[in-house]
Amino acid sequence: MRKISVLIVEDDPMVIEITREFLKEEADFVAVGSARSGQEAVRLTRELAPELILLDNFLPDFNGTAVIEQIRTFNKTVDFIMITAAKEVPLVQECFRLGIRDYLIKPYLKQRFLESLQQYKQFLTALNQSEVSQSDLDRIGARQRRAVAPKGFSPLTEEKIHAILKAQKNGITAEELATAVGITTVSARRYLKLLQEQNKVEYDLIYGKQGRPTYLYRSAEE
Repeated sequence: MRKISVLIVEDDPMVIEITREFLKEEADFVAVGSARSGQEAVRLTRELAPELILLDNFLPDFNGTAVIEQIRTFNKTVDFIMITAAKEVPLVQECFRLGIRDYLIKPYLKQRFLESLQQYKQFLTALNQSEVSQSDLDRIGARQRRAVAPKGFSPLTEEKIHAILKAQKNGITAEELATAVGITTVSARRYLKLLQEQNKVEYDLIYGKQGRPTYLYRSAEE
């Protein structure tokens, strides 16, 4: 597979270098340049024509949404992943309305960053064919449906839950998960429902001799 060209738009030089190092762990991606301002991002997009832009919202001259709007006036195909400390729901909603592929809140886990790249690669692969299946479209839409996580949800807690589920090959109950994470059982079930909507969780029903069946949850990913 050809390499996917990436432009990094970030005003912190150290963050740029960290992002470059993370990108190296995904062999199908290559950083073709970096910009430390909105104007530079627009100029380099014209010059380099990247396929994917990793975009911070806080830039010295104007914000990330303005960058997207300016670039869209001359490039309709480039994709964006927003990587920013901004958590305000109206901003997140606006970003997804502008067509971004994913939204990462700083500080984020490296695994979450790599997962975003992998899902973007799957998106390109699914559309690089003459026809798509419903399952292809479901996978593409899973993260978009998640555009804004429900109020009170923590990305770090979600990542921790996902990691525990991947480690529990034989499954784990919502009660056991709640104890392991340090949250209430009600909250654990809400996170499990969210992960199910993202096609990240599967479950088995275990029927005992009497009483209600037990739900055993596990990661849907290998």
